Amino acid sequence: MVYEFVTLQLTDKHVKIARMMACFDYRLELDKIAQSIGYSRKYVLELIKDLRNNWMELWAQHIRDIRPLQLKTLLIRSRKILDTSGLNLKIDLDSTWLPAPRFLYSYRVTVDNNAVYTYIVPEQLEGELVEEIASGIRGDVLSVGYVVPIKVNCLRLPSINERIDERDLDILIEEAYRDVNVKPQTMDYGIVELIVYAVLDVNPLATKRDLLDLSQIIKEFGYSNIEKIWLKGRKVYPIYKELSRQGFLGRALLLRALLQYDSLLPLYMEVEEECFPRLYTLVSLLGVGASVFRGENLAATVMVIPDSFTELVRTLLRGCIRYSGVISSGFGVGLPIEMFSPKEGWQLEPQPLVEILWRMGLIHVEKNGIIKT
Repeated sequence: MVYEFVTLQLTDKHVKIARMMACFDYRLELDKIAQSIGYSRKYVLELIKDLRNNWMELWAQHIRDIRPLQLKTLLIRSRKILDTSGLNLKIDLDSTWLPAPRFLYSYRVTVDNNAVYTYIVPEQLEGELVEEIASGIRGDVLSVGYVVPIKVNCLRLPSINERIDERDLDILIEEAYRDVNVKPQTMDYGIVELIVYAVLDVNPLATKRDLLDLSQIIKEFGYSNIEKIWLKGRKVYPIYKELSRQGFLGRALLLRALLQYDSLLPLYMEVEEECFPRLYTLVSLLGVGASVFRGENLAATVMVIPDSFTELVRTLLRGCIRYSGVISSGFGVGLPIEMFSPKEGWQLEPQPLVEILWRMGLIHVEKNGIIKT
């Protein structure tokens, strides 16, 4: 699968803004972005609007850290393929053979017919979920670990055309690994924190107002009789600001804007666990992916790169690669917020999300043109 991007004509100014958006949360740190590149606040807003209106074709990804939520990731690579025809909503997964379908986070198939399943696994349910999923899929590779977000150096983000030799990479690895090897603190959280993550996963360039719109997420759970659901800003914004301040969410990787290629190739890469620092540094340095999975026996990521760059990647990861394959199809879904109970934590069965939010006084609901608070 090769992604083609043709609509937005990117300028050097767009690229500069995109780089800043990988380091700063533009909703809260607009002045920092303007000061860093010497543009007026108004002009920065205009450029961001261009990027936001084209976020899908720019292959935008949310840079966020779910480790503080005590959420692990289970990765399985298998020859067992999922029939995705007719799957339009998240609830459609319930009718498939998939084990624990609501905890599935992404599904990808490579050109050589390897299927890569990634599941969100709350630590609270780890034993039960891992056993159920592993027995239901039975892959060649199974690993449980954490997804580590990239940390972009906006002061020096090289072009993908820039030559990188192994000596430079070794120095950069030593510098980057000092920070990434420290696991962030955990936090107490509730349904609002999870929703903020989920909304930004769906649209990494959502505006502050967009953060309050749950309609797209709710429809995935089958609430077809509801037209609009809005979170109450006074309940959401303080939580969002704190999550962003701690660096847990809010930044975005605009892959095409950073790579500046019209045709990009999604490459699934799996390496030995001890090579995680090298893989992580390469992905962060070039801005070719938003995160890297670090399991107990392997590390993996999806890089979005020009086809001409694949050989360089393999050279820099020489001696590390367990498996690599070009992705031909797949899909991703949001965090399984419908599996969370504010009173009891993560559950194995879906919870009545809208009803829960209503009882907690968190939403406005619109049905048949009538808004209820």
